[in-house]
Amino acid sequence: MAILSVADQRAQAVVTSTLILWRSLGFVLGIAGSSLIVQNALWRYLEMNVSGPEKQQVIARVRQSVEAIRELDPVYQEQVIQSYEAAIRLTFMCCSVVAAFSVLLAVPMKLPRLGARK
Repeated sequence: MAILSVADQRAQAVVTSTLILWRSLGFVLGIAGSSLIVQNALWRYLEMNVSGPEKQQVIARVRQSVEAIRELDPVYQEQVIQSYEAAIRLTFMCCSVVAAFSVLLAVPMKLPRLGARK
């Protein structure tokens, strides 16, 4: 939003639409990136945590639908829940690192002081 204060008033429409474009792109990339991490981590944690004779069927069912967890045998259910928990925890940590990096990039930015309106 600080860009609005330093942009010429004639260019405010272009600046505003560009700002909205960047914000929307950030939302899309954030959701896609976190989804990528969750899906890959979940696949890996399911392979590590789920054990038993029906391992591959259980993994296929829970990757297809989260609601399938309710219908699982309690032993498999606990293993799948632990896998989901670990995948979501890893995703949260990755998102926290990206957020901290973003803050570190933004801290050194210097913006001019706002002048008085005429």
